[in-house]
Amino acid sequence: ADDDEAERSRAGAVYLVRGREREAWKRRSDLSRDADLGFTGKFEDEHIGRNLMMLQWDGAGSLDLAAAANLAPAGTPARERAGRVFLVMGRGDLFAITAQRLILDDVVDRLIEGGGAKDQCGYALGRSRDATSPRERLIIGAPFADGRRGERGDAGEIYIIGSDAPSSSRPAP
Repeated sequence: ADDDEAERSRAGAVYLVRGREREAWKRRSDLSRDADLGFTGKFEDEHIGRNLMMLQWDGAGSLDLAAAANLAPAGTPARERAGRVFLVMGRGDLFAITAQRLILDDVVDRLIEGGGAKDQCGYALGRSRDATSPRERLIIGAPFADGRRGERGDAGEIYIIGSDAPSSSRPAP
C-alpha cells in the first residue's frame, strides 16, 4: 500500500484488524481506512508488509509483531535493499490503539538490518520454539547475503535470533 504522503510512496503498510462480528464488515472494505491500527514505512520503496508474523518472541505471554521490509535501505545508500525486520512487542497499550497510523520506525522495539547492499534481509520469516521455553526464535532469510566477511557472493544466509541475543543491528550467521 502507498502511504498518503507522496515522499513515501511504496513505503508499504501493515494493518491490524481485531475480531469483529461478520455484520460489522462491509462487503468491500478499505483497510487504509477501516483497519483498527496501521503501521507504515518511513522510506520510499521500503515495501513493509511483504512478510509478517505474530510470535511470542519475548516470552511475556502476548503476541509480538515481526514485519519485514526486505527492500529497505539499511542506514546508508551504500546498503540499498539490505532489508530490515521490525520487532514490535505486544504490549497492551500499543495494540489497543485504534484508528491510528504509526510509522514503524517510531514504535519498533528491535530493528534487525541486513549487513550489505541487496541482502534483502526479511525476504522470508519463520519461527521456532524449544519445548522448554515460552520464547520463540525468529528465523530470517536474506537470500542475497554474502556471508559474514563477504566471501560468498549472493549465496544467501538464514539467521536465527532469540530474544536473549545481543541487540546489534546486523544478525550474526
